[in-house]
Amino acid sequence: MAEFIRDESAVIVPEFNADLHVRSVPRPVYYSELYKASGADLGVSDKTVALFAYYDFPKSQVVIQREFALSGTDVRTDIFADHYRAVIKDLGWDLNASRVQHWSDNSNLMLLNDLSQLHDIHINPTDKEQKAEWLNKVRIMLAPGVF
Repeated sequence: MAEFIRDESAVIVPEFNADLHVRSVPRPVYYSELYKASGADLGVSDKTVALFAYYDFPKSQVVIQREFALSGTDVRTDIFADHYRAVIKDLGWDLNASRVQHWSDNSNLMLLNDLSQLHDIHINPTDKEQKAEWLNKVRIMLAPGVF
């Protein structure tokens, strides 16, 4: 009886449907020219999660390439940095390109400073003033029939 049950009242983006939104996408030949971004939610009591994506301009499509989550005793900047670097290397991102950006929540600037000063990973803190609007945009993008 260990069955996954989705509690619709607790889901932040109820429009997400793995059957519709998760699929393998081949890298386009112009991959090196695309805007790439990573996002992180640095939690300690909650999970720390990082997401890696690019925007395919010709197809007008956001492609999430990879993600990872850390929890418990693995929530440390050195472990995060190791995972982060491994994903960036595997995806073939050029960290010196101006079209590669890294973002994170701004709830723990000390963690962002540690990543920068101790691990040479420079992640910009986000501005959460318009988070409701951005969440709404994601929900609209994932609505059936939009893309």
